[in-house]
Amino acid sequence: MHIHVGSAPSGLEILRQAVQSTPLPILQFHPTHVNRTPKLLGEAVEWVRAGGTVDLTVPSKTLTWEFVSAVRKLADVDLDWERFTFSSDGGGSMPKFDEHGHLIGYASGEVRALWEAVRGLLQEGFPLEIVLRPVTVNPARILGIEGSKGEIDVGKDADLVVLDENFHVVATIAKGKVIYSTAL
Repeated sequence: MHIHVGSAPSGLEILRQAVQSTPLPILQFHPTHVNRTPKLLGEAVEWVRAGGTVDLTVPSKTLTWEFVSAVRKLADVDLDWERFTFSSDGGGSMPKFDEHGHLIGYASGEVRALWEAVRGLLQEGFPLEIVLRPVTVNPARILGIEGSKGEIDVGKDADLVVLDENFHVVATIAKGKVIYSTAL
């Protein structure tokens, strides 16, 4: 179950209580947006050390220092990168509020935000194997669709993103068919 934990002071406490006081296993929950605050990111580290998985949400417009810093912190504490996913609010509702907390409109999350974050991390010097796992094989495994998605292998769907030397997308292939190409 993917759970948007937000930035409430309680952090992951309700999920810890659910795991401790019920027969639900820790892998039943996949907390998202765990990079909202430094405190929450610290709790996410402990959640992963306890056997759980977590999701870092990428910035909606451009790569931010906070996101890079969160990924660097996780890389520095030597955790199992199979337990992390990156996601975006691409296409999702992004409410806008005025200074009094009143809803004044909506925007939509950028669909390209996830790739822009991956590209930015690569440009920041993060290793390819750290950056790609959270957007390929890890979410496929966590979602239970690793039989058809997440990696290039015989019998899988052949969903690919082709990059140039500067990590720009030059083609997208879905189920073996080119759906986007800069060469067309």
